[in-house]
Amino acid sequence: MSLSPTYKNFNSLSPIYFLDPDNKIDFISQDRYTLQGLNLLTYNISKSANDSFVKNYTVNNLVKGKNSNDIFSLRGNIEKQDLNTKLGFKSTQNTLSAGFFLQCLTNKRDDDSVATFNIDVVDNSGNKFLVDFKNEDLCTVSLVDGKLEKFLFDDPTKDALIFKFIGNIVAPTSSYEFNYFYDDTHNKLRLFKDGRIVTVVETILVTQTEIVSTINGRQEFITIPLSSTINSIGLSSINEERLLNGTIGVEDKIKLLQKDNIDQFTYYDYKNNYALSNDTVSGIKYDFLTYYTYNNIISGSQIIKDTLARIRTESLLPLEIEKNYIPITDVLGTDPELKPNAINVVVKDKTYANLNFFNLKNHISSDNIVYGPGAEDADNNKEYRGREYQNFTNQKSKETDSDNITLNYTFFDSEFKIGSKDFTAFTMPNNLFPFRKININDTGLAGNGSFAANNPYFSDKVFKLTDTNKNNLQNTFIEDEEFLVLQNDVSLFVLQSGDLLGFQSINDIQENDIFGSYLCTWLKGDGVTNGVWYDRYYLPKNESYTISFSGVSNLFENSAQAAEYFKTNETNLIYYDLMSNFTFEPSASYVYQRINDKQINEYIDGQKDKLLRDTFTIQTSSVQLQNINEVNLNTTKGFDNIDIQSIPNRDFNVGFELELDTLSSLDSFQLMGNLYEDGFSLKNNHFFTPFIFIPQGNVLYIYDNNFKLLRTNTYESTENILDVLYIEQNNNFVLVCDNKLIKTNYFGETLAERSPTTSTGQNLLLSEVVKSYKSKTYYGYNNVLIFTNEYNVDGPIINLDLNNLVLTKEPALNLQLKTDPFSGIYQSLVPTATGYRFLEGQSPVKIDESVACSLDNSNRFISTQFIPGEAFRGTPLFDSLSGGVIAGRSFTESDYDDLLLYSGTNPAFTQYFTFRQAGRARIIFDLLESERFEDPILDSINSKIYDINSADSRLFVQYVNLTASQGYVQEFTSERFRLSAYELSNTVAEGYKLDFIEENKQLKILSFARDLSSNIVIDKINATTGLLENTYSIPITGSDITSQTVYIATENIASSVFSSSNSLSAEYNNGIYYNRRFNTKQYSDIINFNGTLNTKFDTLTGSRMFINPTSYYSINQKYSSYRDKLIFKFNLNSLTNVRWITEKWNEAGPPLSATGYSSFEWTNPALGLSAWDGSIQLQQSEDTSNVEIIFEIPNLDIKNYINLDFDINSGKIRLYNNGLFIGDITFEPNLIPIERIIYPELFINTQNIRNTPIDNIVTDISYNSKGGLLKNFKVHNTSFETSLINYLELQTKSIDPLYFRVPCATRNKTEEIDTMFNYNIPGNISNYVKVNIKNIDINNDVKAQLEDYLKRSVKVVTPSQQKLIYNVD
Repeated sequence: MSLSPTYKNFNSLSPIYFLDPDNKIDFISQDRYTLQGLNLLTYNISKSANDSFVKNYTVNNLVKGKNSNDIFSLRGNIEKQDLNTKLGFKSTQNTLSAGFFLQCLTNKRDDDSVATFNIDVVDNSGNKFLVDFKNEDLCTVSLVDGKLEKFLFDDPTKDALIFKFIGNIVAPTSSYEFNYFYDDTHNKLRLFKDGRIVTVVETILVTQTEIVSTINGRQEFITIPLSSTINSIGLSSINEERLLNGTIGVEDKIKLLQKDNIDQFTYYDYKNNYALSNDTVSGIKYDFLTYYTYNNIISGSQIIKDTLARIRTESLLPLEIEKNYIPITDVLGTDPELKPNAINVVVKDKTYANLNFFNLKNHISSDNIVYGPGAEDADNNKEYRGREYQNFTNQKSKETDSDNITLNYTFFDSEFKIGSKDFTAFTMPNNLFPFRKININDTGLAGNGSFAANNPYFSDKVFKLTDTNKNNLQNTFIEDEEFLVLQNDVSLFVLQSGDLLGFQSINDIQENDIFGSYLCTWLKGDGVTNGVWYDRYYLPKNESYTISFSGVSNLFENSAQAAEYFKTNETNLIYYDLMSNFTFEPSASYVYQRINDKQINEYIDGQKDKLLRDTFTIQTSSVQLQNINEVNLNTTKGFDNIDIQSIPNRDFNVGFELELDTLSSLDSFQLMGNLYEDGFSLKNNHFFTPFIFIPQGNVLYIYDNNFKLLRTNTYESTENILDVLYIEQNNNFVLVCDNKLIKTNYFGETLAERSPTTSTGQNLLLSEVVKSYKSKTYYGYNNVLIFTNEYNVDGPIINLDLNNLVLTKEPALNLQLKTDPFSGIYQSLVPTATGYRFLEGQSPVKIDESVACSLDNSNRFISTQFIPGEAFRGTPLFDSLSGGVIAGRSFTESDYDDLLLYSGTNPAFTQYFTFRQAGRARIIFDLLESERFEDPILDSINSKIYDINSADSRLFVQYVNLTASQGYVQEFTSERFRLSAYELSNTVAEGYKLDFIEENKQLKILSFARDLSSNIVIDKINATTGLLENTYSIPITGSDITSQTVYIATENIASSVFSSSNSLSAEYNNGIYYNRRFNTKQYSDIINFNGTLNTKFDTLTGSRMFINPTSYYSINQKYSSYRDKLIFKFNLNSLTNVRWITEKWNEAGPPLSATGYSSFEWTNPALGLSAWDGSIQLQQSEDTSNVEIIFEIPNLDIKNYINLDFDINSGKIRLYNNGLFIGDITFEPNLIPIERIIYPELFINTQNIRNTPIDNIVTDISYNSKGGLLKNFKVHNTSFETSLINYLELQTKSIDPLYFRVPCATRNKTEEIDTMFNYNIPGNISNYVKVNIKNIDINNDVKAQLEDYLKRSVKVVTPSQQKLIYNVD
């Protein structure tokens, strides 16, 4: 019986198709068919196979020199790149395109947003939108409104398209997906839907105007609608005009970084606070090992069957199938929502295998060290390749084998390890191919960890053993080396014996240089950049070699340059340095001396006679802890202090280790320093507000943050404190009194004062300030700009230097104000990025860098109904009010008078002119980046606004509902969106002041108000949680800060004037001093007693006092960019640059050469020169007399060694962190008061108030540091050079070995593989992303709903991460 043969053609022979086991990538392949139909499938990963063998039923291939883009592509790549762009409609009409950039009227809520053009006069260039190309046909258009993504949406009930948040609705995708035509060459886009084009249309815009009202006795915000016709976008049938109008100009596509390379490696820039570097390494080529097993080969039909089973058992969602499993044609037929992946679809008639692969260690040296590019590679931007794999060394093709896979590779370097011992001797290989010799500066030594210093004593050093017999140096090399140093028969190395460095068997012969003996080759550097190797030469002058090693000398590029210098200059130098000619040569021997622990410790021990402290002495509230080596900032509530003023020579050095719990854990008001007005400080919490200042009369009450009374300071030389001026509380402060300025401090001491004796001459500015002012603005080190009432001066803005009590006019600002057309309405100013901006109201605050607010207390009137624009036709008001007046609009008293003046012009509209009195306060928003225009204003109706303040980019408003007598603090964003509203305690009858403090880095609102007895009530509100934490009542009323008319004495009035009035003589028993102020009742009592006294008083309208409880706003403005950043701050008030000038009348006359005055009469003193009128003369400007320098400490790590070096006598302070020089501060020590740097004492772990730690003043609240550990503390009574400071830092660390390499021609080694891994896309540790949502107060049911919503809404688009894990806490 014969068997019938079966005949099949070649196409029945199926090749093996490779799949990725993790389903992340697709292997690049080409189908190649023979004429007979045989498919010779070729994969790129197999094209460069250098060797292959079978082991344990597994096919293994060695693939040479491929980068990832050559062999695979990522799954799910978007074929069209999305656009982040402005959308310019009518883009083909050049004259109109600038005016038709799409603008979305954002509202920061999930309400619909209107699309329009040119509504915002600030930014008429429109928003940026995301055009997301879903596929070749469909796209979406969206933008982020606040934190919500809104999509361009077709609502059939509206005549225009809108932007809608679709996260909380069920909407078909057809509502927000549009067909498109995109020309990326000319950057044009058109959007279509259902045969219609998205183009310009007109629609009705209804806006809502918010006003404050009272309903049923409670404050409410009500909205009033306003309608107008605007341009928008909508869907219209296509014609030529609509097609042109709907042609959208878009911006260029974003240029992706190295988009052609999948395996991108980016760097973190260590020298820039770990910021993401712009440098990348892409397209790196590797050798690969690929493998697949026989039993892994499977048919497509079986894969389909297995996947269907998993779908049934695991109830997989369509999205999860697409993401985690290969899309299968049979499955797609059962579920129309499943979309196939066009790249790789399993077909049941094909054969598949999971291909595993991993890259080999091409970029690691044969000794398993990773190097950067060498000198031979750096210029060509090549990566270092330490190994080139050639073949498998296993016995070939054994089905079973217990041996590990072994690979043969070639390498090209000889490597050397330099340990941290006294010296390491090594010999070069006999071949340095492709080089004959290598200069030491062309090696990787400097960049690989050689230690640089400013002299050889502290640096790494290299010595060449040049015995030509021992080392077989070729004579040709010696002849070619121009400055080669020959030292015959010498075993040369450095010995260490205490402080002495010396040689053994010194017998130097110098042949090629004209003078000097070669000493060593050493690495010079500053610890910031890579060092440079120099050769040190010694000029014998009966000096020891030690001096030659330890000195800092002149540097020369070559010996000819050095010879010329010594020839033309007389010098006592006994050594000099040349840019190194030191070379590594074949078979030559060398000695490398690396710094080591022994050397470091011995040298530092040699400085013990200069050591003041090496332990902490911690003073707590109850005990003193002595000889403490480590201070745990989290548990130690105490401080240390050192009297640095007593150091004899005034120079000192402070070094310590700061070990942080985490990179963001540190919280320190002063880690170390003595900053109080002057001095220095190391800190990262700048919101130091331990005191609450409240003035009343001539008394200043000082409370702590829990309103415990700390001090009551009475100033007998005045009767009225108008204001307390300061920026920071670790400083003195200035009292503005009605008769003088007093510089004082927490302890009540009068440090300086200035009194205006007249209102003329140099006293004019001072007299203006003490009469009160409209507003103030702090800036700089310790300055304040005062916006005066111009009672006596021309130009309202005066600068007050709070350090020196020096007042100066501000001509530039006054000129800016004078030339502003609205100068008459301004009452304050705020700083901007380019200068200053004048504001209409008082109490100026900046919410952020683009928006400022001020509070206007003036009579205003509000329209009660809409007034049509036609009512103003034919009047001067028509141009500005042609659009009409909405109900609820607020007008000043003068504008209100103008409206009434023209209300009868058009009688048909007179009935619309109805108004009512508004509250006496309104908040004016000002957009700082625009030309001045009236932004929407918050007015009070039946409510009185008392104060505004700003913190954390939010506006806080304190007001009281007059009907219900209920107080509130309302919170707004810079866009005027309402946030939280905080109800004040029931005892509040009227508002007073808003301020803030921070406790444990949480913002607390301090709402100061008054009760029915006019005593002050304070509500402390947590601005994060919204909780009213406490209410405090204090038995004082504080100053009256309302604007009012007052009366001031124009001269001194003796007490005898009131002798006939018991009450007045008792009240004014010391008389009335010049400039004393009186309210209306006090003045009336005096005039009723003696009417003739009215000639001795002036009337001041609009005068007011101020209260500044914590000055949080000024601190926040100054330090917002430094929040939570560790800084070194240095302040110095060079008061010697300011002197008081006065001349006695009998000494101020001739001769001219002596006094500068040609004549002087006692009866007619020269202005500003009399015996009664001194003057201030500024020797330098404020900027130079007051110095404030802030260094941010860069490169902060978990473990840090910080060193502060004070070379006071030379006028230099240097800062270091982890051995890196941060910066220095230089000054002229003979021209400044050095005592202000070294006094107060040096305090550790506390802030000082003058020379008293805050711990001894505020005992109930801790101001000590948190978040880390202090240790290895050392204070020396001398300044150290950089090299020794680096030694102090290295003493806290272990010194790692140094590795370097030189070429050595080609050599071979084998490598054994005992574990097989699969390739990972770079930069991903896990395939999971964990999303933590913190500090959200919701119950478990809502948490589950939130997680479910996020899982359904958030898609993972990165190829490596496959799953999001949510943790809601």
